[in-house]
Order: sequence, then structure tokens, then C-alpha cells
Amino acid sequence: MKRIPRRLLSTVSIVLGALILCHLPSWGGEESLLTLEGTPQKLITRRRSALYREADDLSPNEPVDVFSFFYVLPTQVNGAEKLQDGFYRVAYAAETPRQAGWLKAEDVVEWDHAQVAGFTSYGGRDRVLFFASEQDAIDWYLGKPEAEQKAISREPAQKQQALFPLLAISEFQHDGDEIPVYQLAYLSGDSLPSTPELRATSNNVTAAPTAHAKMTREQLQRDFKLQVTFVMDSTASMTPWIEAMKEVIATLSTKLAGVPSLAGRIEFAVVTYRDQLAPGSPDQDSMEYVSRRICDLTSDHALFQQQLATVNVAPVDSEDFAEDILAGLKTALDEVTWTPAAHKAIVLIGDAPAQVATDGYKNVTKLTFPGLVALAQPTGAQATFEQIQVHGLRIVSEDAEVCRRHFDQLTAGRQHPGLHYAYEGTGDASQFIADLVARLTELAETTQKVVEGRFEELEDEASAASPGSLQARLLGPVMEMLRATELGSPESTFEQGYAIVLDREGNRALEPHVLVNQAQIKLFESALNHIIVSLESSGDPGSRNVTKLVQALQILATGINLQEDVHPDMPLAEILTMMLGFPVRNSIFSITPKKLAAMTSSDYQRWVDQVRASQSITKAHLENGSLWFQMGGGTRSHDAHAFIKVSDLP
Repeated sequence: MKRIPRRLLSTVSIVLGALILCHLPSWGGEESLLTLEGTPQKLITRRRSALYREADDLSPNEPVDVFSFFYVLPTQVNGAEKLQDGFYRVAYAAETPRQAGWLKAEDVVEWDHAQVAGFTSYGGRDRVLFFASEQDAIDWYLGKPEAEQKAISREPAQKQQALFPLLAISEFQHDGDEIPVYQLAYLSGDSLPSTPELRATSNNVTAAPTAHAKMTREQLQRDFKLQVTFVMDSTASMTPWIEAMKEVIATLSTKLAGVPSLAGRIEFAVVTYRDQLAPGSPDQDSMEYVSRRICDLTSDHALFQQQLATVNVAPVDSEDFAEDILAGLKTALDEVTWTPAAHKAIVLIGDAPAQVATDGYKNVTKLTFPGLVALAQPTGAQATFEQIQVHGLRIVSEDAEVCRRHFDQLTAGRQHPGLHYAYEGTGDASQFIADLVARLTELAETTQKVVEGRFEELEDEASAASPGSLQARLLGPVMEMLRATELGSPESTFEQGYAIVLDREGNRALEPHVLVNQAQIKLFESALNHIIVSLESSGDPGSRNVTKLVQALQILATGINLQEDVHPDMPLAEILTMMLGFPVRNSIFSITPKKLAAMTSSDYQRWVDQVRASQSITKAHLENGSLWFQMGGGTRSHDAHAFIKVSDLP
């Protein structure tokens, strides 16, 4: 790819993270104006400006930073006009008990969509270019001569958390495909003609402040560690593999002893899991536990070996072949002391599938695979330093195909897929040891490069790695953290530009996120419960009372002010879309009350399992504190907002 002329170099900074939230007196409760598409009308400040008490630039005011956003209220309570004397009346939430103040129309741009765009993980794709016109962007994609010279900004090398308000979406045809073009608002830093490389702009304020939201490159280098938690099946069939684990750690400890820069930087923990027995089972006490943290993360490998030696296999058998993998993984997520400046990995070792029923006494956490993965790799621009990669070492035994599918789902991840190896039996123990030592050594070598500041070397390795390759997967979380660290803070200016969603090799470079508030997500979760209860109270599977089901759903629709009657052929997605304020695209909700009522018992149970999976994702989002930010210092769920990837929506 040709280099952009230095005079054009400018660096895109994080944007919708940049929320400066001000505080002014409040009015009575009311709702924001809606766009023609039915979404709340919003504004983005295009420069440093002021939030006025009245629609008068002589009235008392407070400063507002560039790229703050607000909801638009009617100029008068219960009115319909949005402008008064060149001012917008604004609030911090779409449904609000208070007015924030007034903004000058010349200081803002209208943001009609609920969507923003963010960079995808940088795994060998080209960096995103921004152009002044849609046609310039299309010309670049088509490879026209000199088109790249028209780029006005470029994706920075150091920052991956940027979110850009989506002002418009268009498409063009190429080789039979429709290629999306996004018109985006963003901030760019001033470029200096004498500067040969792009400069990173600062993340002045963040959407969801956390202790590590402003981590610098220097802090990351100073504190960086490799943290690996082994989550192991501790039933009787796993004895040979527990012994193999001891050999792995002994071998690795010897190798690392000769690398001074890694002293204290490689930490191990171990969690074991078994299964829940039936209430009242005489063997319950002998089973001892369902999951347990045996050793927390420690860089004392001798101590870790001692703790690992205390792992005893269960003296009694489980009631079936599956074990409670999800309980073991949840214990690893909750009870291990992970730290932000670390490459965090779980290595799952087992020979049985997971307990997946969400009712009954098995699967004590009642988690689903999507819910667990959402907890391990939370969504949101502030989650870069919270990602935990899950790798699987699977021992092939009874029910091998189900076990393979389960390990596939757990290691697939969201942002960062892990590795998945299979071993046929104890005869493969030496290969198990060799593979685990090799992969842990590679992770340790990457850690060493971060600690020693060899960042360009890592960038070169990441660029050379094929998307989806072993190296790309192992480097992924580390490169995200490196690119998220702060390197500078030049003044930023408001820009609008066009970017192609794909690079010229067809790799996705931009992905959509949706602005939601916490009240919407809570309502969605409650609605799913209401739907399931309504189904179960309307008769037996295959012969449910459609009229009764529709009546129950009408109660739900009335509660959310749905402006039409529910009927037997109305997809559930229509009702749920009204709650969330944006389209629900999950195919499980395209079903109608009539079809639900006619479902057989087995089909119904499969549908409920899918809904429970959706609920578990919703719960993970609600529990992810770093995902949410409060508008205007509010404390209600309506004031708590988040940007969630469309692909991560329930």
C-alpha cells in the first residue's frame, strides 16, 4: 500500500468514549424527540462549546468538550419543535426527569442513528482510511491510481478502542457484492509535516472510566505479565493428565529461569471441577465440591507445584459422563486475581462434555456457552484489558463428538478465539506435554518482548501472521492492549469522513455497535421471562391456546406502549424491537405466537435453550461494570448507557 503524503497525515482518536458530562438544574420528566426512523434524536458537539441555562448566549453556562453527545428535547414541554432562536434544548437521557440545558446549533451536528462504528481486531488487515467524499473512498477500494493520496485521515497504530458516530450508511456494487460505506464523525489530531509517522491523539475522557482505562504504554511495559489459569476436570479418568501437568510446569520453570526479564512475570493458577450429584445422594460428601480454586495466580512456580500436588481425583463417579465445566470456568473468572496489564489465558483440560441444562440440579451456575464467553471476553470499548482467552486441551473419550462441540464453542471466544487440541488417550501424553510447553513458551516470549519494549518486533510479527493462524490468535490480546495504550495528547478537531467497511483484501475493518441504555436491556431480559412463562401457562406443547398466548403478549405490548395489537402472526422480534429501540435480528425471535403454540415438546425445549442463551448474554452485559457509563451524573438505569457490538447483542 502506498504511503499517504505527510501533509495529509492525521490520526483518528477515540470519539464516543469522549463524553464530558456536565451538571445543570433539571426540569420535569419528558421524552426526547424522535427521528423519522423512530430513534431518539441526538447531537454531537463539533467544538469546545457551552451548555447554557437558557436559549440565550448571555445566560449562565458551563463548558462542554468536543464530541460530547446529548439527547434533543422539544423546545417546550410536550411540544414538537427542536430549535428555538438557534438553540437546541438537550438532556442526558432519552427518557429524562431533567433538562441539561441549551446548545447552540452552530456548535453541534445531528446524530440520527443509534449506531456507531469501531475498528475490528487488527489481525493482518489494512488500516482504515478516511476520505472527504464517498466517491473518493470507493475509488480507493477499487484501486484507482492516486486515490489513496486523497485520504484525509488514517486509523492510528496505537489505539483500537475508537467508536465513531455513524451519520449515514450507503452501499456500492463490486463483483456482485454490496460493499457498505460509512459516513462517520471522528476526531483527528493535527499532523506535523516533519513527522514521519502517525501521531496518536489522546483519549481525553472515557465513556466508562475504570482503573485501567487510561493505561499508558510505559505502565503496560512496567506491569505486564502472563497469567495462565488451568481449569481441570478432577474426576478419576484425569489422573494421567494431572501428572502430565506437573511435568509441564517443571519443564517450563526450568526454561524460564534463564530469562531475568521474566522474573516474577509468569503466573499460574489452577481450578478443578467435577459434577453435582442428586440432592440426598449418599455420595455427595465424597464428591466434595463442584468447582474449587486450588491455587491463585502466583509467580512462585515451586509453590504452584506444591498446590498442584494436592489435587486428588474424586473418589466417586459422577451420575453421567458430563461434568460441570461451566462451574469450573466461572470459578476461574470470579475467584482468580486477574490484573489489567496482563495477557490472561485459561487452559481448559478435560475429557467430558459440559452439563448444559438450565433447569434441574446439574449445571449449578445455570450458565450457557454464550453467557460464559461473554463473561470471559466482555464487550465494550473499555474491555481491552479485561479479555481472557480460553484454550482447550481435550482428551478424546466417551461422548467425544459432544465434547468436541462444547470445547469448540468455549474456545471460539468473541474478540479473541483460543486454540483447541485433541488427544486420543494416555499414549498421547507426551504430545500433550510438548504442545503445552511449546505454546506456553511462545506466550512467555511474547511477554518478554513487551517487558523489554520490543514493540516494533511484535507489530511486524502480527502483520505477518495470517488471520486465524496460531500466531495471530496468541498475539491477538497482546496487540489489542499495545494499540490501546496512550502515547500522546495533541489537540483534536472534529471531522466528518467516509470509510469502507472492508479493506481491499475483503477483511472486515469496521464493525457496528449500538447505543443502548441499561433500562432497555433490563426490560429485554424481563420480557424474555414473560414470554416463556406465557407459553408454559397456555397449555401443553403442540396444543397451546394461541388466544391465551396472544393475550399474555398483549399485556406485555401494552406495558411498552406498542401502538398496534399483537396478533398470532406477529413475530416476537417486533415486540422486542419496540423495547430496545433498534431491530432485533436474532433469528430465534422471528417466530410467531402461532408457530410457538404449535411446537412439539422437543422443538420447544430447543427454542427455550436458545432463549436462555440469549438471556445469559444479557446478564453478562448487565454485570459488566466497565461497559456502562452514567450520563450527567445520573443514577437511574435510564442514565446508564453503553455501546455494544451488534454481534454481541442477545
